[in-house]
Amino acid sequence: MDLIHEAMDEIEKKTCVRFQRLKSDHGVKNFVHFTATNPLGGCWSSVGMDTRRSQVMNLQKPECWDKGVILHELVHNIGFYHEHQRPDRDNYIDVLYRNVRPDIEAHQFSKFPPHKVVDTGIPYDLDSIMHYDTHAFGIVDETGHPLPTILQKPPNQAQMILPIWARPYLSPLDAAEINHIYAGECRKRADLEAKGLL
Repeated sequence: MDLIHEAMDEIEKKTCVRFQRLKSDHGVKNFVHFTATNPLGGCWSSVGMDTRRSQVMNLQKPECWDKGVILHELVHNIGFYHEHQRPDRDNYIDVLYRNVRPDIEAHQFSKFPPHKVVDTGIPYDLDSIMHYDTHAFGIVDETGHPLPTILQKPPNQAQMILPIWARPYLSPLDAAEINHIYAGECRKRADLEAKGLL
């Protein structure tokens, strides 16, 4: 649980989002349900709030028990898709589908149409906790070396995008985007706190 709290602290330290521990789920429909035993396995989370039921976040041990991975899944949980799926991503990266492992669904790399996402005006961010790395879910060649699945556009093609576990933090642009999306809710909370109602 310490890594989950560290990931939550990273979000709370850099944004206006706050997490509240649920003492009882009696009568509460909207909360995050952490599991490490889901039959689907892996590291994943629903994207955004579901007001009808709990949001499941699966952190299958041991591969998911990393602050960067948990932070990535938490940011999904508060409503954010992958950075490399932005509609403008082709201006910054090339996705090499031929190198993606066949057991990985292509939608993990597909580009969203503009109507599917909110354009906050925040620039594309190769350092985002929500951006897959250069070799994410890549096949390996006959010598055992992983092949790239995401390359930066020239002239930066040789520059690696680090794995999520190697950058267990929100980038400044991640924080700016979260604060932009949650600005209204955060203003409401600040008003209630100022009035002593929270």
